[in-house]
Amino acid sequence: MLLDKEEYAVGDEGTVTFFADHKGTATLRLVRGEQKVLKHQFCEAGENTMVFQVTEDLRDSCKLYLDFVGPDAEGHFQTYQGEKEFGVSSLDKELSVEILTSKQRLGPGAELEVSLKVKDPQGRPAKGAEVALLVVDEAVLFAGGYRIPEPFHRLYPQQQDATFSDHLWQIYKMPDLKGLFSTAEQQRRQMMRACSMAGPAGAAEESFFAPRSDFSPLAHFSPNLETDENGEVGVTFRMPESLSKFRPTAVVLTEDRSAGYAESQVQVTRPLLIEPCFPRFLSRDDETELPVTVRNQTPRTLEVEVGLLASGLNIRAPQALLVRMPPGSSRIVSFIGEVKDVDEARIRSVVRYGQVGDAVESMVPVQVAATTETVAACGELVNEGIAFPVTWPSRALPDFGGLAVELSTTALQGLDGAYRYILKYPFACTEQLASRIAATAALRSYLDEFQPAEVPSSQERDVLMKE
Repeated sequence: MLLDKEEYAVGDEGTVTFFADHKGTATLRLVRGEQKVLKHQFCEAGENTMVFQVTEDLRDSCKLYLDFVGPDAEGHFQTYQGEKEFGVSSLDKELSVEILTSKQRLGPGAELEVSLKVKDPQGRPAKGAEVALLVVDEAVLFAGGYRIPEPFHRLYPQQQDATFSDHLWQIYKMPDLKGLFSTAEQQRRQMMRACSMAGPAGAAEESFFAPRSDFSPLAHFSPNLETDENGEVGVTFRMPESLSKFRPTAVVLTEDRSAGYAESQVQVTRPLLIEPCFPRFLSRDDETELPVTVRNQTPRTLEVEVGLLASGLNIRAPQALLVRMPPGSSRIVSFIGEVKDVDEARIRSVVRYGQVGDAVESMVPVQVAATTETVAACGELVNEGIAFPVTWPSRALPDFGGLAVELSTTALQGLDGAYRYILKYPFACTEQLASRIAATAALRSYLDEFQPAEVPSSQERDVLMKE
């Protein structure tokens, strides 16, 4: 069985040629997920041809099945089956998309203009095409091994063949008793495959010394731009301050299911740059090393000034250093910091050579390496007063914890904490909801009378019960 082409275009007429040993009837089926075309033809012995039309619903790829049935020289019916797969060209549906950027290299926070030109398969401007434009940090895409998919294969995905062929004459012929069970098993498997629910696979740049703080991985996203009568559209936006490469990607669709795709690249950089390598968090009263990486991307040897400014940290002298940087080189420069009693440290890293330089502002949280401990004492207040001895923990931190005293005229005072715990429990399975309802109903009178802290009012509890 031979096809006259390996790939067709929509509207073409295809021809399949096959050789038959004897007369019979040929059935041609074109399948793309489901049966699209069915043709029958009487054939003579020898070479035969069958013609079929390539339509839109066969686009991308299609399977051709040919079944031949006829009597042999002795009058016994014989069956033959064959299949071929062919492609359907998508050139008549592919749009030409071109991305143009105002700059290939620019500074952090600078404005970038991105324009697109879209043409239809005949080379004419595509008016009214819908464009989705994304500008993403390439480091994020590479880290996840992700690439924005081309749209055409999503519009015309590969389809799983959900058809099978069978012949009525097999029902009426004398059964082969030896192969009876194996035939029944084969038919059962074919039926299971046929009934399967499987789907198709189917403005001006900022000063060099302004600290960089915007490190968003997504520079821009426009989901529904539309081209004008010239097939053009453009946007202007401000880039983040990450010193990285960004990938503008455009996905284009039209009403007639034509699609296009294009990528470009822009780089955000500076001639002289600094990259902090600070710890992810600091501990109070610690001494820590604060390294920064300095890069000289100029063709000259520079003697640069590197320094740190900090709030919430004491930077030991020297707070600034002179570093000799050959062209294209990088150096790690370290400083020592003493952590203060604060919740967050603000550190500004600066490198400078004349009018060229870079600065980065970083926020590093300061944590306390300590665990909490709760000690409780209870009793009865009779007449004028009562005294309880309180022992202060030996290694307690002065800024944490405290002393709380609660007085009540009822012995149910200790239920406040248990009830608040049930109310704020983060899960909502049946047993948790039942516990919450039972506790609210049992403590209704107590809650209305004493109104403990951090407990909803009566009206709010009624709403909670109804929900």
